[in-house]
Amino acid sequence: MPRYRSIGTTGSRDGLTEEQRDWIEDFSTYKKNQINVLHHGDCIGSDDEVATIFSVRGTYIIAHPGNGMIAMRANCIVNDLVLPARYYLKRNQDIVKASKLLLGFPRTEREITRSGTWSTIRYARTLQVPIYAVTPSGKVMTWNLE
Repeated sequence: MPRYRSIGTTGSRDGLTEEQRDWIEDFSTYKKNQINVLHHGDCIGSDDEVATIFSVRGTYIIAHPGNGMIAMRANCIVNDLVLPARYYLKRNQDIVKASKLLLGFPRTEREITRSGTWSTIRYARTLQVPIYAVTPSGKVMTWNLE
């Protein structure tokens, strides 16, 4: 069984649906011994929620804030390290590059082009980073898993 060590997350500012929350609760409990670090974008919604779930399991939390709208910043209280703010696209790429696995929580059931979450998932696919993407209905899509 692989030890992921460092994982990243991307998702909607709308937050997790009940189905997405159930999935991440199960995943984080089952994989807690394989994950040491979580990288997230420190936005309101799913970033904040996923970071909080993993922090309870003893995961070190690293925030990669965007340098855009301050109102969208979560300033998540469980962050262990907050990196300097970067342009959103670059910030999302930094999260993918720092991760051995990406967890995506989009707000749509299908991939769309005008979405930071789906853009981050596409970038991870390009770099062949393993991905779990959980849609609002709880459907799990995977890429690059062995």
